Amino acid sequence: MSTQSHDPFGDPSLAALAAALSLTWPCEVVGVDDGSTDDTAAVLARFPTVRAVHLPENRGKPAALARGLAEARGEAVLVLDDDDLLLPGAVNVLAAALFADPERVAVWGDTILFDDATGRPTGGRPATRMPPSMALRVVLQQLPAMPGATLVRTSSGKACGPRDPSLVRGQDMDLFLALALQCPIGTVPLTVFRSRDNDGLRGSSSARSRTS
Repeated sequence: MSTQSHDPFGDPSLAALAAALSLTWPCEVVGVDDGSTDDTAAVLARFPTVRAVHLPENRGKPAALARGLAEARGEAVLVLDDDDLLLPGAVNVLAAALFADPERVAVWGDTILFDDATGRPTGGRPATRMPPSMALRVVLQQLPAMPGATLVRTSSGKACGPRDPSLVRGQDMDLFLALALQCPIGTVPLTVFRSRDNDGLRGSSSARSRTS
């Protein structure tokens, strides 16, 4: 894990957890250690209020997500990678929109991309502004939002079923397609999420090149 001067807690994982724990909306934070061989366990141990889950072996992101979602006890779930940052008030905004409609399955907002070395913004990924009736068409054309900017009703997430473990780079599309089939989905025209601009590439070069 790299140390960046713009991260108030140094390690990106520490900053991500600190941002999640600073939210004012009542929530729990579940951290999944997917059989890591680095200092992930030590990072999680620094936050006693985080419910840490340690998997015995590395099985990939779909398996880690499935375990984390199974552990979640709240009415809604937002998934963060270990270097993602929620903005202050993000869950307040998303949850207010989600629970305003008992039929709404998910709500997403906008994302700011920032440079990993300087912390400066490099661009943005606005969530779709299309109506819920067009959700499936939108997802078939592109990802409608970043997963870290998306709050999903827990019952709706479970109705989507487990993610396909054979998908290496397509877990996000898999989730959004399943959500779009349920509808309705809402949006908030506000930035709720910061993501490092790494071209979407995570993990080893061999894992990034695999296709299923």
